[in-house]
Amino acid sequence: MRSTESEEMKGTERKESKGFILITSVLFLVIFSIFVVAHYTYHRATMNAAERNQSKIVSFQAAEAGLDQAIAQLMTPDATQSDDLSRYPCPAGTTYATSSAPGHAAGCTTGYISFDTGTGTLQGGYDVWVDDPSSTPPSAFRQIEAAGHSPSNGSSTVSGRCPASSPAGVRSYECRATVAYIEIDKTLFNNAVFVNDEFEINNSTVDAYDADDPLATGLEVRLQTNSTAEGAVELNGRTTVTGDVFVGPGGDPATVIDLGPNARITGEQGVAASQITYGPAATTSQSLGPLRSNSPVNPVILTEGTYHYDSINISGQGALILQGKVEIFVSGDVSIGGNGVATSGNKPYNFILYQTGTSDVTISGHTNFYGGIYAPNSNVTYNGSAEFFGAVIADEFKSSGDVHYDQNMKDVELGGNIKPLLNFLSWRETNTTAGS
Repeated sequence: MRSTESEEMKGTERKESKGFILITSVLFLVIFSIFVVAHYTYHRATMNAAERNQSKIVSFQAAEAGLDQAIAQLMTPDATQSDDLSRYPCPAGTTYATSSAPGHAAGCTTGYISFDTGTGTLQGGYDVWVDDPSSTPPSAFRQIEAAGHSPSNGSSTVSGRCPASSPAGVRSYECRATVAYIEIDKTLFNNAVFVNDEFEINNSTVDAYDADDPLATGLEVRLQTNSTAEGAVELNGRTTVTGDVFVGPGGDPATVIDLGPNARITGEQGVAASQITYGPAATTSQSLGPLRSNSPVNPVILTEGTYHYDSINISGQGALILQGKVEIFVSGDVSIGGNGVATSGNKPYNFILYQTGTSDVTISGHTNFYGGIYAPNSNVTYNGSAEFFGAVIADEFKSSGDVHYDQNMKDVELGGNIKPLLNFLSWRETNTTAGS
């Protein structure tokens, strides 16, 4: 009897043991499955996050590339439409075309420009729009919006800015847009003296006046250098600057400006917000050879227009007489002495001298000089016994005569295929969209 009961108990224990093992195995499988699913889910989420982050980076960089393209286009002069700000920068022969994009006034667009990384798995592209945001166009202001797309170049049912949602057919689920507002500065002489390197003024007066309004008062000048080197600006003797002197970004006016004990600056001694880069002037007109005059009986007389010479040399009693507005492009040395240049009406804006190379420009003589000198890669020296009226852009400038800046020089627009300056007013990332 007891033997039977013992056998029954052992059987029950074996069944319970098997049940425990089964339950434990099932529980282990469940836990393992949960772990596998969790690991897979985590891995998949990590992969998705990595892919999404990659697409974010690619789409943002694509948008930046589009923005850079628009900026380059804005800085490229166009022979047929350089003065037509209502369409600029949509010159003929480029990928831009006048159009109207969603959310924009009529402007310019590149259309969709795609790229492929070559991996076969990552593609993208960008759209760019440029328009005039002013309420009364044309103006000098531009809004640039560039939208970058990744990771595909599929056909799009949405043309325009990054969509707020991702309906079927859009190019990609990642879109980043950048918007910049800029001002196109097409004026040339915003400073009385601007140099890339250094300038020296000795025992002179530097002030401003208005050639069209001799009674104007309270006018001031601005002198500027890109340099931050010690002593890059020298004001010697009894030099007086009626206005401001600015040094290059990051420079210290106290060390960059070497102000003599008897020299003074009435305005600000400041630091420029950014460097200014003036490109070389260029002309397609054929050179007329050298311009020379050394006798009062054979002065050179030029009527209104644009001229190109290899060099200029005025000496002795020679003279250059200008009738009307004249632009002269010179590729070689410029030496103006003798009776100098007789500018029409003694208005500096009626004579602009463009030095297209790196040769020196020297002005001396005993008659006043009226004009603007654009020589961003050259040394300009003024050592005449008379006075200089106008403005100068040079690599280096040295003067021992009075310099009078004509306020009207601010209205002289770019010539000689010089790239305009772009003033960035704002930049931001906007219209960022992520789909699933």
